[in-house]
Amino acid sequence: MTRPIRLALLVSRMDVGGVPDHVMTLIDGFSDQIDVTLICDSIHEDHKAEADRLGVTVITMPMKRLIGGTSDLASFRMLRTLMREGNFDILHTHMSKAALLGALVGLTKRNVIVVNTGHNFGYIAMPQIWKKAIFWAYDRFISSFAHDATVAVSQTVADMALSGHLIPRKRLHVIQNGVRLSRFEVANPPPEGLKAELLGPSYSDGPLILCVARLVWFKGLHTLVSALPAIASAHPDARVLVVGDGELREELVRQAKDMGVENTIVFVGERNDVPDMLRIADLFVLPSVSEGLPISILEAMANRLPVVATNVGGIPELVRDGETGALVPSGEPHSLARAVIELLSSPEKMQAAGAAARARLETHFSQEIMVAKTEKLYQNLLERSGRT
Repeated sequence: MTRPIRLALLVSRMDVGGVPDHVMTLIDGFSDQIDVTLICDSIHEDHKAEADRLGVTVITMPMKRLIGGTSDLASFRMLRTLMREGNFDILHTHMSKAALLGALVGLTKRNVIVVNTGHNFGYIAMPQIWKKAIFWAYDRFISSFAHDATVAVSQTVADMALSGHLIPRKRLHVIQNGVRLSRFEVANPPPEGLKAELLGPSYSDGPLILCVARLVWFKGLHTLVSALPAIASAHPDARVLVVGDGELREELVRQAKDMGVENTIVFVGERNDVPDMLRIADLFVLPSVSEGLPISILEAMANRLPVVATNVGGIPELVRDGETGALVPSGEPHSLARAVIELLSSPEKMQAAGAAARARLETHFSQEIMVAKTEKLYQNLLERSGRT
């Protein structure tokens, strides 16, 4: 009988967001043939509690967000020691700093297989040419020379990485994100009074539009705020709930006030009850500028919500225009407003789109599918290296 695969999952930060949720979905779904250790700079208390429940060892080690010679060297040495003492077979990295440290391990310690998941690539996401050039060199170094395999979370991201000559085709694998469907079953009702708590007692129970996103530039929240005057004009009782936090919060609040829609949109910050938020919503919106394969859209689909999102990255692999929701160009508030208004004006169309979204999720983007493909990749890499 073969022993379990010794797997180290290296994640820059296990805070609130899509990547940490992705990692916890993997950990929760792995078979008993995978012995997992989670290594990260910091971890949210909810993720730590779940890791403890699953019997997963959590090790924290410093990983500064920005590149720093002395600090990165210290982190690399610590990681290399952990790899040696833990006798790991595979190191699987997530987020850019973890990917860099994993690449250094791959260059200096060849008895561990290094895999990196590219949730998106800076080369693809950055709008400025000079930033694209810097991230192209960074991504190419990591993906082409130091990793045994790179996982792209969408076919679109994989195609763009290939066309940009970031990754050799033989090292690139597409494993689309999946979610745990059990977290979003209809049988689990939201807490009573949640809408009143979030929107205030004066809320008249009109349509509720939900956006779950970090308040950073590539999520495109300025476009959503710019679309609100038209939406509010067509549906005065509609409200927009934004779940998430980030550096642009004050700027977005100010924009909403300047446009006279501060009573239409509510910024509630980070929450650990997103499934409940989804259960009280009628429509999900994500106006991103760049994406890999958003976990937030998958979660909305799991909860049978129609989705209006931008036609960027892997989003078209999730959202079928006219079937599970609507796709609009990035950065066009008028197109976004028109799609939202059209759906809100037809409850029957919204219900049909939500049902189609759930059906598509179950057949293409479940936790079971993602985990099975990941375990298969691990096994193939070990066999190719002559290890079992």
